[in-house]
Amino acid sequence: MLVLTRKVNEGVTFAVCRDDNGAPVEADSSIATALAGQPLSSKLQLTGVGEIEVVVFEISKNKVKLGVSAPKSVAVIRSELKETILHNIESSQASVSAVQSLLKK
Repeated sequence: MLVLTRKVNEGVTFAVCRDDNGAPVEADSSIATALAGQPLSSKLQLTGVGEIEVVVFEISKNKVKLGVSAPKSVAVIRSELKETILHNIESSQASVSAVQSLLKK
């Protein structure tokens, strides 16, 4: 996990590094090369740059207010709801298979 320190109105932008076949590649060395002012390999490209951005809007005593900007194809889910959503998906799939097995009888 990467832990960053940001001030109010500072943010983080996510990008995907891909090779010339469109396959994702390790980002660390690619970004380091670009930040050092060296050109990226002609076979390497950054995609999705700026498509997902997280900005700190407010910092209070025990809370940080974040703004998330992402394409509609990206679900932005609070971590405490993730397990509930996964459980509901599993339950609904189990219910469908149970009904299908009953209908076969």
